[in-house]
Amino acid sequence: MNKDNAESFCNECQNSYENFLICNIALFNLPSAAEMTEDKALRTPLGFCINRVAIMCYDSWITQVVRLDDPAKTRNNKNLSIHRVIEAEDWTSNEKNKLQKLSKELGELPKHLKPARDKIISHNDLKIRESKQRLGEFDGRLVKLYYRSLADLANMVREKWCLRFVHSNNDNDKYVFDLETPIKDPSPARLMAEKLRDCLCRGLKEQVKHVT
Repeated sequence: MNKDNAESFCNECQNSYENFLICNIALFNLPSAAEMTEDKALRTPLGFCINRVAIMCYDSWITQVVRLDDPAKTRNNKNLSIHRVIEAEDWTSNEKNKLQKLSKELGELPKHLKPARDKIISHNDLKIRESKQRLGEFDGRLVKLYYRSLADLANMVREKWCLRFVHSNNDNDKYVFDLETPIKDPSPARLMAEKLRDCLCRGLKEQVKHVT
Protein backbone atom coordinates (compact mmCIF):
# COMPACT_ATOMS: atom_id res chain seq x y z
CA MET A 1 0.00 0.00 0.00
CA ASN A 2 1.33 3.45 -0.90
CA LYS A 3 0.02 7.00 -0.75
CA ASP A 4 -1.47 6.98 -4.26
CA ASN A 5 -3.34 3.72 -3.65
CA ALA A 6 -4.51 4.97 -0.26
CA GLU A 7 -5.88 8.18 -1.79
CA SER A 8 -7.62 6.21 -4.54
CA PHE A 9 -9.21 3.93 -1.97
CA CYS A 10 -10.42 6.86 0.15
CA ASN A 11 -11.87 8.53 -2.96
CA GLU A 12 -13.72 5.32 -3.79
CA CYS A 13 -15.19 5.25 -0.27
CA GLN A 14 -16.24 8.90 -0.57
CA ASN A 15 -17.80 8.30 -3.98
CA SER A 16 -19.77 5.31 -2.72
CA TYR A 17 -21.18 7.32 0.17
CA GLU A 18 -22.06 10.33 -1.97
CA ASN A 19 -23.64 8.16 -4.68
CA PHE A 20 -25.96 6.56 -2.13
CA LEU A 21 -26.65 9.92 -0.51
CA ILE A 22 -27.67 11.52 -3.81
CA CYS A 23 -29.81 8.56 -4.88
CA ASN A 24 -31.46 8.26 -1.48
CA ILE A 25 -32.29 11.96 -1.14
CA ALA A 26 -33.01 12.99 -4.72
CA LEU A 27 -34.36 9.88 -6.46
CA PHE A 28 -35.62 7.18 -4.12
CA ASN A 29 -39.20 7.81 -2.91
CA LEU A 30 -39.42 10.99 -4.96
CA PRO A 31 -43.20 10.67 -5.54
CA SER A 32 -43.72 10.66 -1.78
CA ALA A 33 -41.54 13.75 -1.43
CA ALA A 34 -43.67 15.40 -4.13
CA GLU A 35 -46.83 14.37 -2.23
CA MET A 36 -48.23 12.10 -4.92
CA THR A 37 -48.59 8.38 -5.61
CA GLU A 38 -45.97 6.49 -7.59
CA ASP A 39 -48.59 5.61 -10.21
CA LYS A 40 -49.42 9.26 -10.76
CA ALA A 41 -45.74 10.21 -10.98
CA LEU A 42 -45.01 7.45 -13.51
CA ARG A 43 -47.66 8.86 -15.87
CA THR A 44 -45.55 11.99 -16.35
CA PRO A 45 -42.53 12.11 -18.69
CA LEU A 46 -40.34 13.32 -15.84
CA GLY A 47 -41.55 10.66 -13.41
CA PHE A 48 -41.07 7.90 -15.97
CA CYS A 49 -37.48 8.97 -16.70
CA ILE A 50 -36.61 9.50 -13.03
CA ASN A 51 -37.78 5.97 -12.26
CA ARG A 52 -35.44 4.56 -14.92
CA VAL A 53 -32.52 6.69 -13.72
CA ALA A 54 -33.13 5.61 -10.11
CA ILE A 55 -32.94 1.94 -11.15
CA MET A 56 -29.66 2.56 -13.01
CA CYS A 57 -28.21 4.43 -10.03
CA TYR A 58 -29.23 1.66 -7.64
CA ASP A 59 -27.58 -0.98 -9.84
CA SER A 60 -24.43 1.13 -10.05
CA TRP A 61 -24.33 1.61 -6.27
CA ILE A 62 -24.74 -2.14 -5.64
CA THR A 63 -21.84 -2.82 -8.01
CA GLN A 64 -19.68 -0.25 -6.22
CA VAL A 65 -20.33 -1.65 -2.74
CA VAL A 66 -19.69 -5.24 -3.82
CA ARG A 67 -16.55 -4.19 -5.72
CA LEU A 68 -15.18 -2.59 -2.54
CA ASP A 69 -15.72 -5.96 -0.86
CA ASP A 70 -13.64 -7.85 -3.45
CA PRO A 71 -10.92 -10.17 -2.11
CA ALA A 72 -7.44 -8.66 -1.81
CA LYS A 73 -6.39 -10.81 -4.75
CA THR A 74 -8.32 -12.52 -7.55
CA ARG A 75 -6.17 -15.09 -9.31
CA ASN A 76 -3.11 -13.05 -10.34
CA ASN A 77 -4.79 -9.67 -10.00
CA LYS A 78 -4.58 -7.41 -6.97
CA ASN A 79 -7.75 -5.53 -6.02
CA LEU A 80 -7.89 -2.14 -4.34
CA SER A 81 -10.57 -3.26 -1.90
CA ILE A 82 -11.44 -3.19 1.78
CA HIS A 83 -9.82 -6.60 2.25
CA ARG A 84 -6.57 -5.51 0.62
CA VAL A 85 -6.41 -2.44 2.88
CA ILE A 86 -7.16 -4.45 6.01
CA GLU A 87 -4.60 -7.11 5.11
CA ALA A 88 -1.81 -4.55 4.58
CA GLU A 89 1.30 -5.26 6.65
CA ASP A 90 1.75 -1.71 7.97
CA TRP A 91 -0.90 -1.88 10.72
CA THR A 92 0.06 -2.05 14.39
CA SER A 93 -1.41 -4.66 16.75
CA ASN A 94 -3.89 -2.16 18.21
CA GLU A 95 -4.94 -1.04 14.75
CA LYS A 96 -5.44 -4.65 13.66
CA ASN A 97 -7.82 -5.22 16.58
CA LYS A 98 -9.95 -2.29 15.44
CA LEU A 99 -9.76 -3.46 11.83
CA GLN A 100 -11.14 -6.88 12.77
CA LYS A 101 -14.26 -5.20 14.15
CA LEU A 102 -14.58 -2.94 11.11
CA SER A 103 -14.14 -5.89 8.76
CA LYS A 104 -17.08 -7.68 10.34
CA GLU A 105 -19.30 -4.58 10.18
CA LEU A 106 -18.32 -3.83 6.59
CA GLY A 107 -19.07 -7.37 5.45
CA GLU A 108 -22.78 -7.41 6.33
CA LEU A 109 -24.20 -5.12 3.62
CA PRO A 110 -22.26 -6.71 0.71
CA LYS A 111 -23.64 -10.12 1.75
CA HIS A 112 -27.15 -8.85 0.97
CA LEU A 113 -26.14 -7.09 -2.25
CA LYS A 114 -23.79 -9.64 -3.83
CA PRO A 115 -26.52 -12.05 -5.05
CA ALA A 116 -28.17 -9.17 -6.94
CA ARG A 117 -24.84 -8.13 -8.46
CA ASP A 118 -23.97 -11.68 -9.46
CA LYS A 119 -27.36 -12.88 -10.72
CA ILE A 120 -29.06 -9.76 -12.11
CA ILE A 121 -26.59 -6.95 -12.77
CA SER A 122 -23.52 -8.85 -14.00
CA HIS A 123 -25.42 -11.83 -15.42
CA ASN A 124 -29.05 -11.96 -16.54
CA ASP A 125 -29.77 -15.21 -14.67
CA LEU A 126 -32.83 -16.81 -16.28
CA LYS A 127 -33.70 -18.97 -13.27
CA ILE A 128 -33.79 -15.94 -10.99
CA ARG A 129 -35.84 -13.98 -13.53
CA GLU A 130 -38.40 -16.74 -13.86
CA SER A 131 -38.67 -17.23 -10.10
CA LYS A 132 -39.31 -13.46 -9.69
CA GLN A 133 -37.04 -13.64 -6.65
CA ARG A 134 -36.25 -10.23 -5.17
CA LEU A 135 -32.53 -9.78 -4.67
CA GLY A 136 -30.59 -6.87 -3.21
CA GLU A 137 -33.00 -6.03 -0.40
CA PHE A 138 -31.55 -4.97 2.94
CA ASP A 139 -32.36 -3.32 6.26
CA GLY A 140 -31.68 0.42 6.25
CA ARG A 141 -29.75 0.05 9.49
CA LEU A 142 -27.13 -1.98 7.62
CA VAL A 143 -26.42 0.94 5.30
CA LYS A 144 -25.96 3.33 8.22
CA LEU A 145 -23.61 0.91 9.96
CA TYR A 146 -21.73 0.26 6.73
CA TYR A 147 -21.00 3.92 6.03
CA ARG A 148 -20.08 4.74 9.62
CA SER A 149 -17.57 1.88 9.54
CA LEU A 150 -16.35 2.81 6.06
CA ALA A 151 -15.63 6.35 7.27
CA ASP A 152 -13.65 4.93 10.20
CA LEU A 153 -11.61 2.78 7.82
CA ALA A 154 -11.03 5.65 5.36
CA ASN A 155 -9.81 7.85 8.22
CA MET A 156 -7.40 5.14 9.38
CA VAL A 157 -6.09 4.71 5.83
CA ARG A 158 -5.71 8.45 5.34
CA GLU A 159 -3.86 8.88 8.61
CA LYS A 160 -1.59 5.88 7.96
CA TRP A 161 -0.52 6.63 4.39
CA CYS A 162 -1.67 10.11 3.35
CA LEU A 163 -0.91 12.13 6.49
CA ARG A 164 2.11 10.20 7.70
CA PHE A 165 4.27 13.33 7.67
CA VAL A 166 1.46 15.84 8.09
CA HIS A 167 0.12 16.77 11.53
CA SER A 168 -3.52 17.83 11.53
CA ASN A 169 -5.95 18.22 14.41
CA ASN A 170 -8.68 19.64 12.20
CA ASP A 171 -11.88 17.58 12.46
CA ASN A 172 -12.90 18.90 9.05
CA ASP A 173 -10.09 16.80 7.57
CA LYS A 174 -11.85 13.62 8.66
CA TYR A 175 -14.34 11.61 6.63
CA VAL A 176 -17.88 11.69 8.00
CA PHE A 177 -20.35 9.37 6.27
CA ASP A 178 -23.45 10.14 8.34
CA LEU A 179 -26.81 9.35 6.73
CA GLU A 180 -28.81 10.48 9.77
CA THR A 181 -27.33 13.76 11.01
CA PRO A 182 -27.04 16.42 8.26
CA ILE A 183 -25.33 18.90 10.57
CA LYS A 184 -22.40 16.48 11.03
CA ASP A 185 -22.01 15.82 7.32
CA PRO A 186 -19.53 18.18 5.62
CA SER A 187 -20.15 16.71 2.15
CA PRO A 188 -21.59 19.20 -0.38
CA ALA A 189 -23.33 16.23 -2.01
CA ARG A 190 -26.12 16.37 0.59
CA LEU A 191 -26.99 19.99 -0.18
CA MET A 192 -26.79 19.40 -3.94
CA ALA A 193 -29.03 16.32 -3.62
CA GLU A 194 -31.61 18.25 -1.60
CA LYS A 195 -31.68 21.02 -4.20
CA LEU A 196 -32.07 18.46 -6.99
CA ARG A 197 -34.91 16.74 -5.10
CA ASP A 198 -36.75 20.04 -4.64
CA CYS A 199 -36.30 20.87 -8.32
CA LEU A 200 -37.59 17.44 -9.42
CA CYS A 201 -40.54 17.72 -7.05
CA ARG A 202 -41.55 21.04 -8.60
CA GLY A 203 -41.22 19.53 -12.07
CA LEU A 204 -43.36 16.51 -11.15
CA LYS A 205 -46.09 18.68 -9.64
CA GLU A 206 -46.15 20.86 -12.73
CA GLN A 207 -46.35 17.92 -15.15
CA VAL A 208 -49.07 16.16 -13.15
CA LYS A 209 -51.36 19.12 -13.87
CA HIS A 210 -51.23 18.24 -17.58
CA VAL A 211 -51.66 14.46 -17.26
CA THR A 212 -55.16 13.05 -17.51
